[in-house]
Amino acid sequence: MKSAMQSQTQREKTTTLAGTDSDWEEWGKSDPYYAVLSAPKFRRGALDGSALNEFFSSGSEHVDHVLSVLQRNFRSDFKPRRSLDFGCGVGRVAVPLARHSGSLTAVDISPTMLHEAARNAASQGVDNIDFLQTGELGSIAPGSLDLVHSYIVFQHIPPNRGKVLFQELLRKLKPGGLGALHLTVARNAPFAKRMIASVRRRSGIANRVANLLQNRPASGPAIYMFTYSLSNIVFSLRANGCEQMFTEFTQHSDYLGAILYFEKTSLL
Repeated sequence: MKSAMQSQTQREKTTTLAGTDSDWEEWGKSDPYYAVLSAPKFRRGALDGSALNEFFSSGSEHVDHVLSVLQRNFRSDFKPRRSLDFGCGVGRVAVPLARHSGSLTAVDISPTMLHEAARNAASQGVDNIDFLQTGELGSIAPGSLDLVHSYIVFQHIPPNRGKVLFQELLRKLKPGGLGALHLTVARNAPFAKRMIASVRRRSGIANRVANLLQNRPASGPAIYMFTYSLSNIVFSLRANGCEQMFTEFTQHSDYLGAILYFEKTSLL
């Protein structure tokens, strides 16, 4: 009986993970820029040259900020030779980060997003990016990266899976390597709103109703949000040889997040 129950639980987890993966591939095909930054001007039907410039300018501003924080808190001369952007989407951050790196690996779950990111890199004259699907992370040698980065990505990954990916990124850093990884850690929302989100994650019908209420196509994919235990994440950092950390809090709607800036001081 116990074995059967465990198998059912595993099937349920697998279904949930496959669903979130397929949702992001559907977003990549239907509305990739809006899926990254959910503003009407980034909708496929509204995206023009001005909006596209604003989209990538916001990525450049983010990269400049992240590097300035790392240089101010860890090493003033830090310039990564090999970087990784996890959850790169269409390349909003990966493309400008590649300009500050010797080479960059851009990772995403969606092949369509990766294709669009590669097209954007080429159109902007950036040719030092390798593109990998999330399942190909194992091809990167442990202890080989100078910088790992992720922003507004882990919030869309169920924590049981996200914690494994988080630790995998830590293992890829070399001693002396730096990281800037963003997670959501709390939600300040009424109980009813949190319950609706929970039901939506578990029910296709509820998701269709929610889409209609938000003036989206009923059958459109969802964008799920998850929160992480900050204490568990800090423990993972410590267990993977990261001794120093600087935290910068973020606020997106009613979600409190944190960008964790850190240095890996030993290879465990």
